[in-house]
Amino acid sequence: MTKSRSRSHPSSDDQLITHCLEVLRAGRLDECYQLLPRLGVSKDRRALPVLREMLFSGERCREELAVCGLAALGCRDPLPWLFEKLGDPAVCRGPGSQKFQSTLLDAVGEIGDDAASPHLAELFRRRLPRDNFRRKRQVIIIDTLGAIAQQGGKKSLELLVVLLGNEDFLVRAHAVSNIATAFWHRPNDLPDPIFERLLSLFKDSNLYVQHALLSALESLADIGCRRAAELFTD
Repeated sequence: MTKSRSRSHPSSDDQLITHCLEVLRAGRLDECYQLLPRLGVSKDRRALPVLREMLFSGERCREELAVCGLAALGCRDPLPWLFEKLGDPAVCRGPGSQKFQSTLLDAVGEIGDDAASPHLAELFRRRLPRDNFRRKRQVIIIDTLGAIAQQGGKKSLELLVVLLGNEDFLVRAHAVSNIATAFWHRPNDLPDPIFERLLSLFKDSNLYVQHALLSALESLADIGCRRAAELFTD
């Protein structure tokens, strides 16, 4: 009898996700956004099909909502969808396009899966006609790589090290900052070759890069990185 009742009566979790999906499909945007913290806690993958449908709905406001929902779930399954969207030339045009690109990249960083790193490298090299957001997008991609590296991504860290040699001083500076951030929770795990590569940038011709390096090393020293701390001892 107990088993029969459990089959006929949905659990509270089932009722909750059913309600969430109903709101996502037909609710007002403000109601939908209020559901995101619940999705972030429950991590219920049953929301994925609905969010995917929203992501490709053609309504920018609902697509942005879908991206936030996918970031809240935090699983790697939606990564191909996010990169498909980022690869759509329409995403780079029209009002709000820069904000939407930023939201998509932030979601990739929040998911934090290193499988995204090669795709981010492709996007970094991407050139589009009359693309006045390219440099800013590259900086956001570096920050996304940094977020992945902070969660242990080896490919993302390797890419950040490569970017230390980029011709654009802004790229080099942001790569420095994000390498340091990647080891925020494990400052003494920073590999010797990478640490030495960072130190070599004291010879960089751009003062902005040198300033970024000094700030990064000070931050590492403050959080307990022994090698960085030694640089600031008398």
